[in-house]
Amino acid sequence: MSLYLDTATAAQTRLHRFQRLPKSILFAGAGFLCAFLGSAVGYTLNPFRVGSLLHLGWWDAVIGLGIGLSIAILQSWYLARLEVAAKDLRKAAVISSLGGMAAGFSLAAVKMVLGLPLSVVGLQNLAHIAAWTVEGMVIALAVSRAIPNLKLIPAGLAGLGAGFLGGLMTAGAVSGGFLWVAFADGFKGLFIGLSIAVVERLAREAWLVVKRDGSLSPATGGRGLTMLQAPPTVLLGEAPIAIGTSPECVVVVRGVSGEPRILGEVRLERGVVLLRDPARSHEKTLHAGQTLRYGDVTLEIGTKTPTGQS
Repeated sequence: MSLYLDTATAAQTRLHRFQRLPKSILFAGAGFLCAFLGSAVGYTLNPFRVGSLLHLGWWDAVIGLGIGLSIAILQSWYLARLEVAAKDLRKAAVISSLGGMAAGFSLAAVKMVLGLPLSVVGLQNLAHIAAWTVEGMVIALAVSRAIPNLKLIPAGLAGLGAGFLGGLMTAGAVSGGFLWVAFADGFKGLFIGLSIAVVERLAREAWLVVKRDGSLSPATGGRGLTMLQAPPTVLLGEAPIAIGTSPECVVVVRGVSGEPRILGEVRLERGVVLLRDPARSHEKTLHAGQTLRYGDVTLEIGTKTPTGQS
């Protein structure tokens, strides 16, 4: 655990220089870089025969791992909880790897079904675009699990769009070896990262704005974060957003004494924002603009409707 804390602290320090960039740009840049590296590594360090289904599955698994893990790291850093996110990052690594492998199998299946019929009529590029579109959707569905309350349909649509754009860019291109393919996969990762960040914002009905004092440093002793050009937001939905000092919390607060625990849970139920106090098993309705204070964090409720009700 000490090694992870040291690594997380070092990562926070290095990432600090990018804090003024929009989340969408960060996700897009990380998606490109990690998909490029994942593609190059997945192809060259692949134990299976080139051209086989297992070779493609392994290749896409490493690509999915690169995109998914980078998005999960940035999401935890975005919420200033990277030092307690080890369990979440392990989960993201497993889900995104399996999702990438499923995406590789899906790509192969689409090309197998559409490749020959479309090539007969000179439309083989359509098979390529369709395969990349499906592949992008499957990867996005897996990667998006790192974003709290991001529903599968918006995430899938984001992946479809990202895969389509990537396929359109690379359709008919003359291959220059695996590095060219890795570069093309980088654009796939760019579009996936960008589209997930954009669709998270477009699909939201209610959200928490997380305003951190900045005077208290993370538990690891690293510097506090003045995050991005605007305070971070957390999407609200059916899954409760836990607030507290426990590592399982989405919003980790500091400056609160006592054992690690959940101090409150906020969720959206049938258009109404609800706050639950676990200590007293009490629940109350929250409205747009209302604020909550926990330790070094002030939370503000944001909704599409003025009252927070549909």
